[in-house]
Amino acid sequence: MVSSTSDRINGVVGSVAFKAPVKAATTANITLSGEQTIDGVSCVADDRVLVKNQTDQTENGIYVVATGTWERSKDFDGNRDAVQGTQVHVYGGTVNGGINYRVTTADDVEIETDNITFSDTTRTISYDTGSFLWNFDSTVTMADPGTGDFRLNNATVASATAMAVSATDADGNTMRPFVLTWDDSTNTSHRGTIVLKDADAPTTFAVFSVTGASTDNTSWVQLALTYVTGNGTFTNGNDFTVMFSRTGNVGANGAGSGDLLAAQHLGEIAALGGTAQSNSRTNLGLGTIATQDASSVAITGGSITGITDLAVADGGTGASSFTADAILKGNGTSAVAASGVSIDSNNQIYGYKANFNAQTGTTYTLVAGDTGKTVTLNNASAITVTLPNSLAEGFECECIQLGAGQVTFSAAGGATLNNRQSHSKIAGQHAAVRLKVTGNSGGSSAVYNLAGDTGA
Repeated sequence: MVSSTSDRINGVVGSVAFKAPVKAATTANITLSGEQTIDGVSCVADDRVLVKNQTDQTENGIYVVATGTWERSKDFDGNRDAVQGTQVHVYGGTVNGGINYRVTTADDVEIETDNITFSDTTRTISYDTGSFLWNFDSTVTMADPGTGDFRLNNATVASATAMAVSATDADGNTMRPFVLTWDDSTNTSHRGTIVLKDADAPTTFAVFSVTGASTDNTSWVQLALTYVTGNGTFTNGNDFTVMFSRTGNVGANGAGSGDLLAAQHLGEIAALGGTAQSNSRTNLGLGTIATQDASSVAITGGSITGITDLAVADGGTGASSFTADAILKGNGTSAVAASGVSIDSNNQIYGYKANFNAQTGTTYTLVAGDTGKTVTLNNASAITVTLPNSLAEGFECECIQLGAGQVTFSAAGGATLNNRQSHSKIAGQHAAVRLKVTGNSGGSSAVYNLAGDTGA
């Protein structure tokens, strides 16, 4: 017969499904040595303690407290001592006092080898409709989390993008066929919603969207997630209710009588006929527009109202009216305005002004911006105007010598200056000439024609 001391410390024979009670149960990972306070209870030598929250779940089980290293109790140290469903009562503790815990690890349970997990059999869990229970494993590696467990791929819940779920929940239910449906929606960007909620602390939760295909690993399933919202910190070993709601499939495009399909263009409204045609135009806000083909729009009646000055950015002029015969010009920002230049009924242009480039030095080189301008040259000393080889064919400008210094034109390398009298100068003060580039093969051999009041 086993002594009363042995009964209290070691429990009854190891193979029974209900173990002798324990003084306290852990709420977090602990060091398995020395006397210590667990869940508000002072645990000293020879006290029995349920250890259920170890990071290494193979360490979980019933232990006897010692001043040195703890040992497993005699009723929980062999491979015949625990099976799925084995229970133990906790009679002390702030969190766990009065609770019965049961082993949720699937048979056969090998002590020191298998991850051993426990769930509360006496508390009343407020399950959401359609939710199931899994135990949280804080390991972040995407691998088999162990029977009845789930894990995330990031220690920061809000950063998690994947979830590993055991094919069996914490109550021993086979859940793999159900979990594998969580990615079935044809709405691939959002296949469904997963809500994870701490069974003991419902304010600790996380909501994820299922955003990718699942991976079936037989004993566990990996899911692709996107974090939506949440609160609190997930604790290793805690039970969580898991609820999934599926997103509906993408619906088919409508093809009912009188519908306008995306593949159709507005010209097909006319072919609908009768009420369908009228309703389609009204619903689309088209009024009396009857057809729109690839190259034209036909308006069969009515008018377009409510349109004010159409901005330049929208293809308009930004103005309501213009001066008669005026040539339009842009102001560079938001409107097109009438210029001072006009075209009369005989197509004659009037009202324009010359654009001057006044030079007062003794040297100057023509530039492309001088085309169409009058270049005035005013100095008492002789002036040299260089003709570059780069000005394009069609360049033209007028040059006037305003000062006493005579103006000489000098063709740069590659350029050519032609004049009927072989002149290369302006005749004298107040004389005017015109220069025109008549060709420039290759862009570096401009040919200039000099005409007007020239001099030798």
